[in-house]
Amino acid sequence: MYEEEKRKKKKKKKKQKKQGRNEERPKEWTERTIHIRELILKLPGNTECADCTTKYPDWSSINLGVMICTECAGIHRGLGVHISKVRSIEMDVWSEEQLTYFYRLGGNTRVNGFYEASLRKGAKPTESDRRMSTEYIRQKYKERAFIKKDNDDTDDSDDDSDSDDEEEERRRSQKKKKKKKDK
Repeated sequence: MYEEEKRKKKKKKKKQKKQGRNEERPKEWTERTIHIRELILKLPGNTECADCTTKYPDWSSINLGVMICTECAGIHRGLGVHISKVRSIEMDVWSEEQLTYFYRLGGNTRVNGFYEASLRKGAKPTESDRRMSTEYIRQKYKERAFIKKDNDDTDDSDDDSDSDDEEEERRRSQKKKKKKKDK
């Protein structure tokens, strides 16, 4: 009996491999969504958690557009879904629209350029300090404490990615207001 089950599993795995599908991936994933996921993982900064120094994060905040580690994902969940919607990049099923939106935000480097524009160098917590990480993440996303204000002169770079991020954030805010109005 056991050998027969083992043979069936092996056959199923071989069939899935032929179809280009990992058995651990949800069947709802299409070739296109798999491709977009791969592109997301290659975006600048996405090999490191957006909120600490942990390498190769496997969670994300789908509305903020950042890849985060397991520890920071727990903290993000504590902020509430009105601030951060946490999903696994590997285990959860995302719609193609969610993946495309996430990809267009540009990765951790670009998003952090907006949310950490006025953050002092060295002020970002390391992966080992949970209490400090919790406070930092709350300030970063809920209070938006590190977003560059118009009169803030902390960064004189000629990089216009901040204005792109600000425009994206403004659009997101308008969509949220419209959704509230429609309800």
